[in-house]
Amino acid sequence: MNSRLLLTVVVLAALALLALIGLQRALEEAVREREESQPTEESAPAAASPSAHGDSAAAAGQGRPDETWPVAETQSDCLTYSEVRRHPGLRQEIERVRAAGLLRDDLEVYRSVDEAALEGLADTGDTGAMMVLGQRQLLAGQGRDPRRAVDLLNPGVASREGAGPIDLEVLDRDLLEEAAGWFYRAALHGRVYALTQVGEALSWRTGFLDAPVELGWVDQDAWKTMTITEKSYWRPVYVYAKTVYDVAPSLSTGLGEFGYRLSLQESVETQALRDRIVRRFLEDQQAAGLPPVDIPAADFDLREFVERLCPGVADSLERDGWQ
Repeated sequence: MNSRLLLTVVVLAALALLALIGLQRALEEAVREREESQPTEESAPAAASPSAHGDSAAAAGQGRPDETWPVAETQSDCLTYSEVRRHPGLRQEIERVRAAGLLRDDLEVYRSVDEAALEGLADTGDTGAMMVLGQRQLLAGQGRDPRRAVDLLNPGVASREGAGPIDLEVLDRDLLEEAAGWFYRAALHGRVYALTQVGEALSWRTGFLDAPVELGWVDQDAWKTMTITEKSYWRPVYVYAKTVYDVAPSLSTGLGEFGYRLSLQESVETQALRDRIVRRFLEDQQAAGLPPVDIPAADFDLREFVERLCPGVADSLERDGWQ
């Protein structure tokens, strides 16, 4: 099995969560250096505009190979580059985790859409618009540039540099509360990985450093006696990231499994808290007339797939990415 390719898939699958626990910058710089040093073999299709009906599924097609791409004839039992790019099992798995929000590479079409139009799209159930609205409010609440929202939601593409520093003295709690609301709404509509952004917004809304205490999750005296590791389990980002898998256990399979195992450790201490969050989540879904999250388990053996790759294909995929 080609361990380099497997590691690349693991990193891409976990990237959205890793960005929230401090490893993002190193990953982005590594990807950027690789892309600058090696040319791309094939160009991505041009981006489309979001539909009037706000269907983010249409936006998801941006940046991916066209269905009509010719498939090279198989010369052996191994999979060629073209065959891999059109492999139905891989494409289905990528769509599965993209719909849940683990991959956030479908948001470019919202970059220039104004806030009123985004809200209109969100009212139709467009979770992509909800994510961009939430990120714009998050950045504005931090005193940073909201125009960088799409870049910072897609950490595999752009660096965090350029959005400006965060000043704890000027945090706008109202805007941060609105940001958490948009992210939570996206999660209710099925983009469940948006719960990690809910945790991020809540962290900043409560001043970040003692957020679990401010949220009433932990007693002040108990908080003071915790180790750094123990405190990390109670950070809102961590709690809500774990809650993703409580709401949708099937995401612990396939590409989601790698993100889960790389980014999160078991945290029995917060189980009761997460159970309350899940109950509230299900109640809010029902009150909004939304169906429960129903994400199927992965039906794709990544390890077997990697073992079938022709020589050189792993390097090409590692360079070009999985879009």
